[in-house]
Amino acid sequence: MNYINRISFNPWYYTLYQIIDGGFVLKMIFSEGVYKVDIERYFLFAADEIVRPLDAEYMKVLLESIRCDYARFQSQEITKESVSDWFCYCG
Repeated sequence: MNYINRISFNPWYYTLYQIIDGGFVLKMIFSEGVYKVDIERYFLFAADEIVRPLDAEYMKVLLESIRCDYARFQSQEITKESVSDWFCYCG
């Protein structure tokens, strides 16, 4: 049994997962540094923080909010290993 399932994505932009408790994990692609290396960043949201997870325009606005005001969302950032634990959790 997976404890996290992909529910929405846009390649090279984001992937949205729903956790078994109803919350969300958002994976975003950021280009950083002089050479614009793509890196993945993960953010944890409560179930009521993403109200229209299947609405592409809503997600686009949310992602732009994160990119423009990263400091506001930084406390919600989680590690890739944390997300992997949900995929690998065996009870």
